[in-house]
Amino acid sequence: MESYLDDNRDVKLLYMQLDEPDGTGHRSGYGINSPDYLQAITKSDQLVGRVLTKMEPLGLDEDSLIIILTDHGGGGADSHSQGSGHPEDMTAFCLGLCRSWHQAGHTSF
Repeated sequence: MESYLDDNRDVKLLYMQLDEPDGTGHRSGYGINSPDYLQAITKSDQLVGRVLTKMEPLGLDEDSLIIILTDHGGGGADSHSQGSGHPEDMTAFCLGLCRSWHQAGHTSF
């Protein structure tokens, strides 16, 4: 992804899909009691961090909205599934980052 940003400095939309945490959750279980799941989340976090780090010197962070989200939770009723009505299955993570928004003194969307 970093080389893509080097080659496309005028990028207007960038989409990354990181499936490994979900796949690992199904294989090894979701939640804090699954070391494999936590490792998959850590790896995804590192990948996102590399992209964010690359964006800054290219000036791509100046006027960007970055949205990080999941499509579902997991590990509620069944540690290896996400299909129940349990709150842990129904809770999705969402984070929005916008440098100019925070520089203007805003703290939430």
